[in-house]
Amino acid sequence: MKIFLLSIIFLCCVIIGVKIFNYYSKRKEFYNQLCIFCEKSKIFISYSQEKLGNIINFKNCDFKNNFYNFLLFYEKYLNNQISLEEFKNYNELNFLSNEEKSEVLNFFSGLGNMTREEEIEKIELSNIRFLNSKNSAFDEHKKFSMLYVKLFIIIGFAFVIIFI
Repeated sequence: MKIFLLSIIFLCCVIIGVKIFNYYSKRKEFYNQLCIFCEKSKIFISYSQEKLGNIINFKNCDFKNNFYNFLLFYEKYLNNQISLEEFKNYNELNFLSNEEKSEVLNFFSGLGNMTREEEIEKIELSNIRFLNSKNSAFDEHKKFSMLYVKLFIIIGFAFVIIFI
């Protein structure tokens, strides 16, 4: 019974470490895909003058997971299926800080409401901020993600050794 409880404690420590690793991975991947989206949208708006909804439905897009789900939610906002208030209350971005989340939501809520030149300028300015956030997310992922996995594995082993 004691070994079973110790293995459960160790497993819980490993799960906590993996959850923290996933937090940093999701954040890194979201900002990476957001920067790709900004580049693609800037190109499409400037050259093909496509509507923003056509960019989201782009057949060869590489968007996946959290960012793709966010784009689907954003598409509902573009098609007036949800209100601006519902869009700004999107709570699936729990791996971003409140400030980062509001910055991303404000960026998307303003798209599609301006002239082509204003929209390109807004995308370029926002992309600079998102690139800075992307770089910090990559740095944090590199520094902390595996650190926390290893730390919680060591904590799990420490619990096992102490209680044996």
